[in-house]
Amino acid sequence: MEKPSYFRFLLFAMITVVIFFGCSSNEPPKMEEGYDSIISTIVPPLSVPTGQIIVLEAKAKDPDQDELSYVWTARDPESKDVTSVVFVAGVPSENAKKDENKEKEKSALNEGPRINFSATEGGTYLITVTIDDGNDGKITRSTFISVATTNRQPTLNSTDPITISPISPHYTNQEIFLVAQADDPDGDKLLYEWSARDQANADAGGLLESTEGTSVKLVADVPGSYLISVLVQDGHGGQDRGSSVIVVTDREE
Repeated sequence: MEKPSYFRFLLFAMITVVIFFGCSSNEPPKMEEGYDSIISTIVPPLSVPTGQIIVLEAKAKDPDQDELSYVWTARDPESKDVTSVVFVAGVPSENAKKDENKEKEKSALNEGPRINFSATEGGTYLITVTIDDGNDGKITRSTFISVATTNRQPTLNSTDPITISPISPHYTNQEIFLVAQADDPDGDKLLYEWSARDQANADAGGLLESTEGTSVKLVADVPGSYLISVLVQDGHGGQDRGSSVIVVTDREE
């Protein structure tokens, strides 16, 4: 009577061990060949101008055939979480593409093996993807993306860069007001520098009351043609130029 009890106990113990280890042995995902790190549509080192969109991709396989999820995060140069800002488009999951019986689904902006990255601020961003098999098996990969600030040029009105008041005719010793207004797409503070040359191409800047600001005043005591120019600069290398000709005559008595 002792033997059957012993064998029953031994069999129960073996079954318990098999079930325990069979259920708990989960292997984490592994990166696929050629995907040891995050890859991109541009050649490393990853450097892009602000506003440019690039595709980032990570690909893994699971030894246990578990379904994998991909979640991406991003941190800016100050280590702030900018995940909701820099991932600009959702990508359909691979399972949704393969399953024709399901309605086509789109993942969140920071989910899936492929995502789109774009930043409006310059600096170095830390991008991390976490690949999870749903059974406590996960791996992470990270990369840095350097975003260079692209300066856009200020622009004067191409048709009428300088507004002249009053309108012609213009006379000697008359106050003539000149106004230039430029737009800067980056919102940079603009500096205006004015100059004047007479019909002999000599410097006539002394006829301007000031050579800075959006508006200046010209008073010419000698009749002739004057070339008035304005240079507008954004302080970051961006600039634009404009000019107008003012003809000054003596008043008829």
